[in-house]
Amino acid sequence: MTWRKGCGAGGASIRIYSNAHDAQLGGTPIRTFTDPTYKFWGDFTFSDSDTLLFSEDRNLDTLFRGTISSGATSMLAPLGSMPNIAGVAVHGGTIYA
Repeated sequence: MTWRKGCGAGGASIRIYSNAHDAQLGGTPIRTFTDPTYKFWGDFTFSDSDTLLFSEDRNLDTLFRGTISSGATSMLAPLGSMPNIAGVAVHGGTIYA
């Protein structure tokens, strides 16, 4: 899987594609994570084939988990608790941000 990020008037979005070729051609994503409160991305990390960890580093300043198969997102830290969040990594089941 591969991803592309974007920003629009209503907020930022993450589009997930099944492969890089589809992403480069602007094909139909298999999942899009979007919300009007998302403004600026810090980092993205796949923790497994169905889970994307992503940080929002402007409006919300926190870390999210997105489930690709369902489209569900959940906040992993309180709003505003991670200002200037940049890198996200997973090692041995532990998330580092």
